[in-house]
Amino acid sequence: MYGGSVYVEDVEQGLLSVVVAFQLVKHTSKFVAQHARVESVRNLTLAHDSNVSRALIVDDNKLQVKLLGKVCTDSGFTVESAFDGSEAVEMMRERGAGFYNIVFCDIVMPKMNGVEATLRMRKIDSTVPIYAISANGFDSDFDEIVRAGATAGFSKPVPRDTIYSVLTQASKVKRR
Repeated sequence: MYGGSVYVEDVEQGLLSVVVAFQLVKHTSKFVAQHARVESVRNLTLAHDSNVSRALIVDDNKLQVKLLGKVCTDSGFTVESAFDGSEAVEMMRERGAGFYNIVFCDIVMPKMNGVEATLRMRKIDSTVPIYAISANGFDSDFDEIVRAGATAGFSKPVPRDTIYSVLTQASKVKRR
């Protein structure tokens, strides 16, 4: 497999952590699809550990999800992603209040925008921090989503120190 390896990193409290490592010389869409499947499996194995901090990233831009997800995982978070607002609302409904420690939500997305998604997510979990992110960065967009229940809003690209700051705050709050 691309000259890499697969191994078990640790087994703790009934959870198995499988690590897939390989060096990629050329970026391909096949790699992105394989990487997404590996992340999904890892998220499912950690989903029931109450000591894990969890982030939900909602954005139709897959590159943005990957970049923000990397910062979150580097900070010790398990990351799940949705590519539109309706998918995010369904994920939150399935997992219930208290599951996620933090949500990053794009404002402009297909099917259901970030404002509507935030309104619906707030009905499910009234306390999770929801941070709006947008490439547009208009004050009126951020005002609207904050009125809908977002904690705050950031223009893309969000500085890493800002992300680390909100992740640190979110990891300190005990969720279920």
